[in-house]
Amino acid sequence: MHHFARLTVAALLVVGVLVGCATPSAFDFQKWNEEVLLRDGTVILTSRSFVPGEVWYSTNGFPHYRREQVLELPDGHRWQSQVIANKGIISEPLLVDRVDQSWFIVAIASTPQSDELVFSRAIGNSWVTVSRGELPSGLQCNLLTFAQRRGTEDAPLISMLQKRQLIERWKSALTASSNLGSSRRCNSREL
Repeated sequence: MHHFARLTVAALLVVGVLVGCATPSAFDFQKWNEEVLLRDGTVILTSRSFVPGEVWYSTNGFPHYRREQVLELPDGHRWQSQVIANKGIISEPLLVDRVDQSWFIVAIASTPQSDELVFSRAIGNSWVTVSRGELPSGLQCNLLTFAQRRGTEDAPLISMLQKRQLIERWKSALTASSNLGSSRRCNSREL
């Protein structure tokens, strides 16, 4: 019986070590406000953030948090990238606009194999996926992507002027590089 107690204690220690090793690494929260120019010429202030999502395991077995994006609109509507989590590994919004009091968001869902545009519309407090045909024409990308925002992580507010400068810098970097990354669909700015 004494031998069984030692084995039980040893097994509990091993389980404790394994559970401790499976804890995801620390997550770098980011939050900023971003001015956004809508199709009708209105400028709104959005609140955006990166928050930890589900725990994923890499191919080598190490856990990490899936980076989720949150976009809060001035009237209280809140979009989270987990809404389209089944579409890709990484999702981020490219544009937000309002037509007839309805909010629309176009996001890109990326997998290692491809990128897919996902179109969402706010109905009440929920977001539903809609077809491209339900979007108004002439919408343009108006949100900064993760790649475009590099170097401004400490900025609490990104104004329209700063945004134009960041996008121009990003386009210049794209021209110099053959790797366009997941934001290639908004290189022309029009969807």
